[in-house]
Amino acid sequence: MGFRRQEYRQQLKREHDCAKPPAALGEQPEMPHRDTDLVLRHFHEDPVMAMELVRQNASRASSEWYALELLGHGLSDLARLQDHEAGSLRKRLCDRESFEYSVLAQSCLDIAKHAPHLSTYMSSKISRALAMLGYRDEALFSLIGQQVQEKQKQLTQAQIANLLWSLNHLDIDDPKLTKALLRSALRISRIDELPIESRARIAWPLARLAPEKLRTLMSESMLREEDCDPEVYQLIYQTLVAAGMCSPTEAGFTGWAGARITDGQLGRESALQASVGGALRSFLYGTDHEIREEQSIGGVLVDFVVHLRSSGRLIAIEADGYHYHFSSGPDGGRRFGRDELQRKIVEEHGLEVVHITSQEWSEIPHEDLLADKLRLSHGK
Repeated sequence: MGFRRQEYRQQLKREHDCAKPPAALGEQPEMPHRDTDLVLRHFHEDPVMAMELVRQNASRASSEWYALELLGHGLSDLARLQDHEAGSLRKRLCDRESFEYSVLAQSCLDIAKHAPHLSTYMSSKISRALAMLGYRDEALFSLIGQQVQEKQKQLTQAQIANLLWSLNHLDIDDPKLTKALLRSALRISRIDELPIESRARIAWPLARLAPEKLRTLMSESMLREEDCDPEVYQLIYQTLVAAGMCSPTEAGFTGWAGARITDGQLGRESALQASVGGALRSFLYGTDHEIREEQSIGGVLVDFVVHLRSSGRLIAIEADGYHYHFSSGPDGGRRFGRDELQRKIVEEHGLEVVHITSQEWSEIPHEDLLADKLRLSHGK
């Protein structure tokens, strides 16, 4: 964290302390209006510090229910940062010594303390926020799971969708909760009336856990939704293919199926991707091959596709920045659930899938790593 941000946080903390009403005035009101204005005013300059101020206000709330409301909405706001800010935050959350990690860890401990008062609405909201942030805390999810199972009849369809998606995205192993949520999902009588995003969030876990049940929730007609967000479209397409309900229309080195990759998703080459690309070209120099970058394969954006003409092999290579593909938190370090589904989609299109992580790239000589990953000798 640079000097300017440190100085800014100190100034913001001083302002916040000055905004507190004196103890002599009696019992402090819940989230004083001036504190609320202060947090909102500074959220865009330093969202993590704003979350810390929300957490401090929650610790002074007169009821546990209201404390959970503050914490849940604060986490939800934090999880809705723009792409570049969200990526930067997830990267800092992978450092357990960072201010960002300490704020989120303490927020989760505070939520756990009030867990018996969690509503299904707040359980859903907190779970989705943590999943979007990539923060994996099995102890907290266990407490959330207990409350959800006790209040299962109160679950709405959107809450079922968010909870199922969150558990699977973070690869949380809670068989009882997952089974209960799946039962609730399959009891939804008019799945076609749900918003398409909720249908996609329910169907994706089913594609992993119970693909034979998926036909009760989805059909290929969902791919013709006119107002569907591109990311939701990709999730739907990938779910249908993974469940065997939609066959790839083309499988080969050209003409990938299900491509709705937006312009904003292209051209975002990372330093890792650029480094891997350069080393890959050097490693394959002198062989009969073709390399294409940023290829859409069944709606999955792949960093590199390599065609080794002598053997006919097609290899999809993903340069995985750690914080984009692995969770943080006390139980972090696992791949996100989406990687499993996307791997299955790419393999359905007839390609091998190779992952190169940023940690591997920094620790292993590049030529040795590529030889191992591509199953090729140094002499090709």
